[in-house]
Amino acid sequence: MRTIVQGMAACLLLVAAGAAGQENGGPTPYDKAMARGQKALAAEDWLTAAQSFGQALRLKPGDEEAAKAFKDAVKKIEVYNTRIDPLKGRTMERYGSTGSRDAIRDGLAWLVKKQAEDGHWTNTSPQPHAKDDLAPTAFALLALLADGSCEVEGEHREAVRKGIAWILARQQDGGSFGGATHYSEGLAALAVVEAFAMGGTDETFLAAQKSLNYVVEARCPKGGWVYQPSTQEGYGDVSVSGMMFQPLKQAQMVYLDFRYDTLLEFADWVESVTFESGEVPYRPGQAAPHHAPSLTAIGCLTRIYAGDTRETSPSLALGVDRVFAAKDQLRSHIYFLYYGTMLAFLVGGDSWRTWNEPMMEYLLSKQAKEGDDKGMIWDPEEYWAKLGYVDPVLFHSMAMLSLECCYRYVPHPMVPEEEPKEE
Repeated sequence: MRTIVQGMAACLLLVAAGAAGQENGGPTPYDKAMARGQKALAAEDWLTAAQSFGQALRLKPGDEEAAKAFKDAVKKIEVYNTRIDPLKGRTMERYGSTGSRDAIRDGLAWLVKKQAEDGHWTNTSPQPHAKDDLAPTAFALLALLADGSCEVEGEHREAVRKGIAWILARQQDGGSFGGATHYSEGLAALAVVEAFAMGGTDETFLAAQKSLNYVVEARCPKGGWVYQPSTQEGYGDVSVSGMMFQPLKQAQMVYLDFRYDTLLEFADWVESVTFESGEVPYRPGQAAPHHAPSLTAIGCLTRIYAGDTRETSPSLALGVDRVFAAKDQLRSHIYFLYYGTMLAFLVGGDSWRTWNEPMMEYLLSKQAKEGDDKGMIWDPEEYWAKLGYVDPVLFHSMAMLSLECCYRYVPHPMVPEEEPKEE
């Protein structure tokens, strides 16, 4: 059985005992967890503190003291410190390109200009079943969060505050944000989780926790997640599952509480549907033309995040090779560009260098340099744009996140950077 691997210490220990009291009158499990947390705080051991206060919060849900201590400890961990200067600048110099800084600045300014007064971004897609304002709002917020703005600080903090408030106002008792599809639900959950981790309010913390409960419960019994939130029948599909997996992975990184086995089980499911060739289908057993490099990129990302390596998994190694061999398609498929960029940065080395240059060249060539839409990145000839499933805000946000990729998340600790090839 694979183990979840991440750049921090062991995962949050979950406590089976739910009672906060003991008949013998001694320290309760809650008391012990709080004491461990306070001791860890004094030693500036932020990881242990987050684990301990998280245990206390699980034992006594809603406890204000435990909730505040947990959030304070998570802030100290600084999972997203690469998004803040000076580390952001150094990271961009090493992994990205200083030439993309102006493009990112202008692109974020365009996004903020397109935000409605109540905090949302409007989906202008002509496809009726794709018209859901939750998806573009969440994607736009992720682009702003990736650049270092959050609800309380950063150049675009007001836009983030309004956008998160709009999403939180939609949340239902079961944790859903009322999205038309699970694409929207996964994106919204990811935005709220990241907003919390970057210094969110108490309301954001509670909403993040509720959204994780929904994501876990919405999974199909046979594996993965399905497109429509109204059903859990049959098998999930890899495409929408990729969106629902991401908030769980980021929540794990900041010690939010959910059933971590969900990550392992999903990665096992992805491995089980992967063909020997390394290709990943849309749904189990489907043959071409349902294979797409974007799906293979999603599958590879999932498995690497769960601890698989190319050295120990032949199908993963073949899948990664297939993604990079298809890099010419990044100019015609925005989802492939988005997921492929994340995978290339995760793998690092030559894979990143040979991917990053054509990715930036393409996106910068599609950015408006003047006029009312200065900063917008949009390609109406892209596959999904022509079909009417992707509107300018969605396309632009994925482009922004791809340009920001080198500082959005820290490099994965279990993927050593490849050495440059000798000339």
